[in-house]
Amino acid sequence: MASYPTFNPVPLSARTFEHDHSFDGDPHDDKGPWEGLIPTGRGFVRVSDPSEYGLSPGVPLGDEFPKQQGYLVSMYHQLHCIAVLKKTIIEAQDPENRPTHFSKLNVTLLGNIELEHSHHCVEYLRQVKTQAIVCEGINPGKLILYLQAILCAGDLTLEPAEFIDGKISHAVSGWGVKHVCRNSDFIFDMVSERAVNNASGVTA
Repeated sequence: MASYPTFNPVPLSARTFEHDHSFDGDPHDDKGPWEGLIPTGRGFVRVSDPSEYGLSPGVPLGDEFPKQQGYLVSMYHQLHCIAVLKKTIIEAQDPENRPTHFSKLNVTLLGNIELEHSHHCVEYLRQVKTQAIVCEGINPGKLILYLQAILCAGDLTLEPAEFIDGKISHAVSGWGVKHVCRNSDFIFDMVSERAVNNASGVTA
């Protein structure tokens, strides 16, 4: 496997967003379709000499790859967070049926799925500009739409390790990482100029 930055150019493809009911189930089912969203390595890639590319330190990879560091591809962090929120919703609907263990989809390097984790994911995804994720009355079906939007965008930004108490950890928070984005202020102004009415609010 090649190390970053030798990603090939990513081809564009047309994708129609539709409700795929196969994703209605629990994402911690290791035999379900959610598991197939995460590639080998759980979305982490190996990078040699990360400072050469202006990257902050990555996750230590131990003796197996002593001269390389691990970085999480943003798209898979985003998918992970969608799975976290889906799981949170399912548990809220059926608290008596909470699993005692999690599948490989729960990237252990990101920590256990808890309420605090869900809050992190909402804020993380908000900055990815899937702002509707914070809407009141959100349901598992709508999460599938956001999942498809993440797959459509395909953000290849590499996310380094998080520093905890001044030390490199095996966690990735996604904070402080620059992404190449469409100009959301430009989009906001353009849409505002063409607004159909004066309605406002993010939860409508």
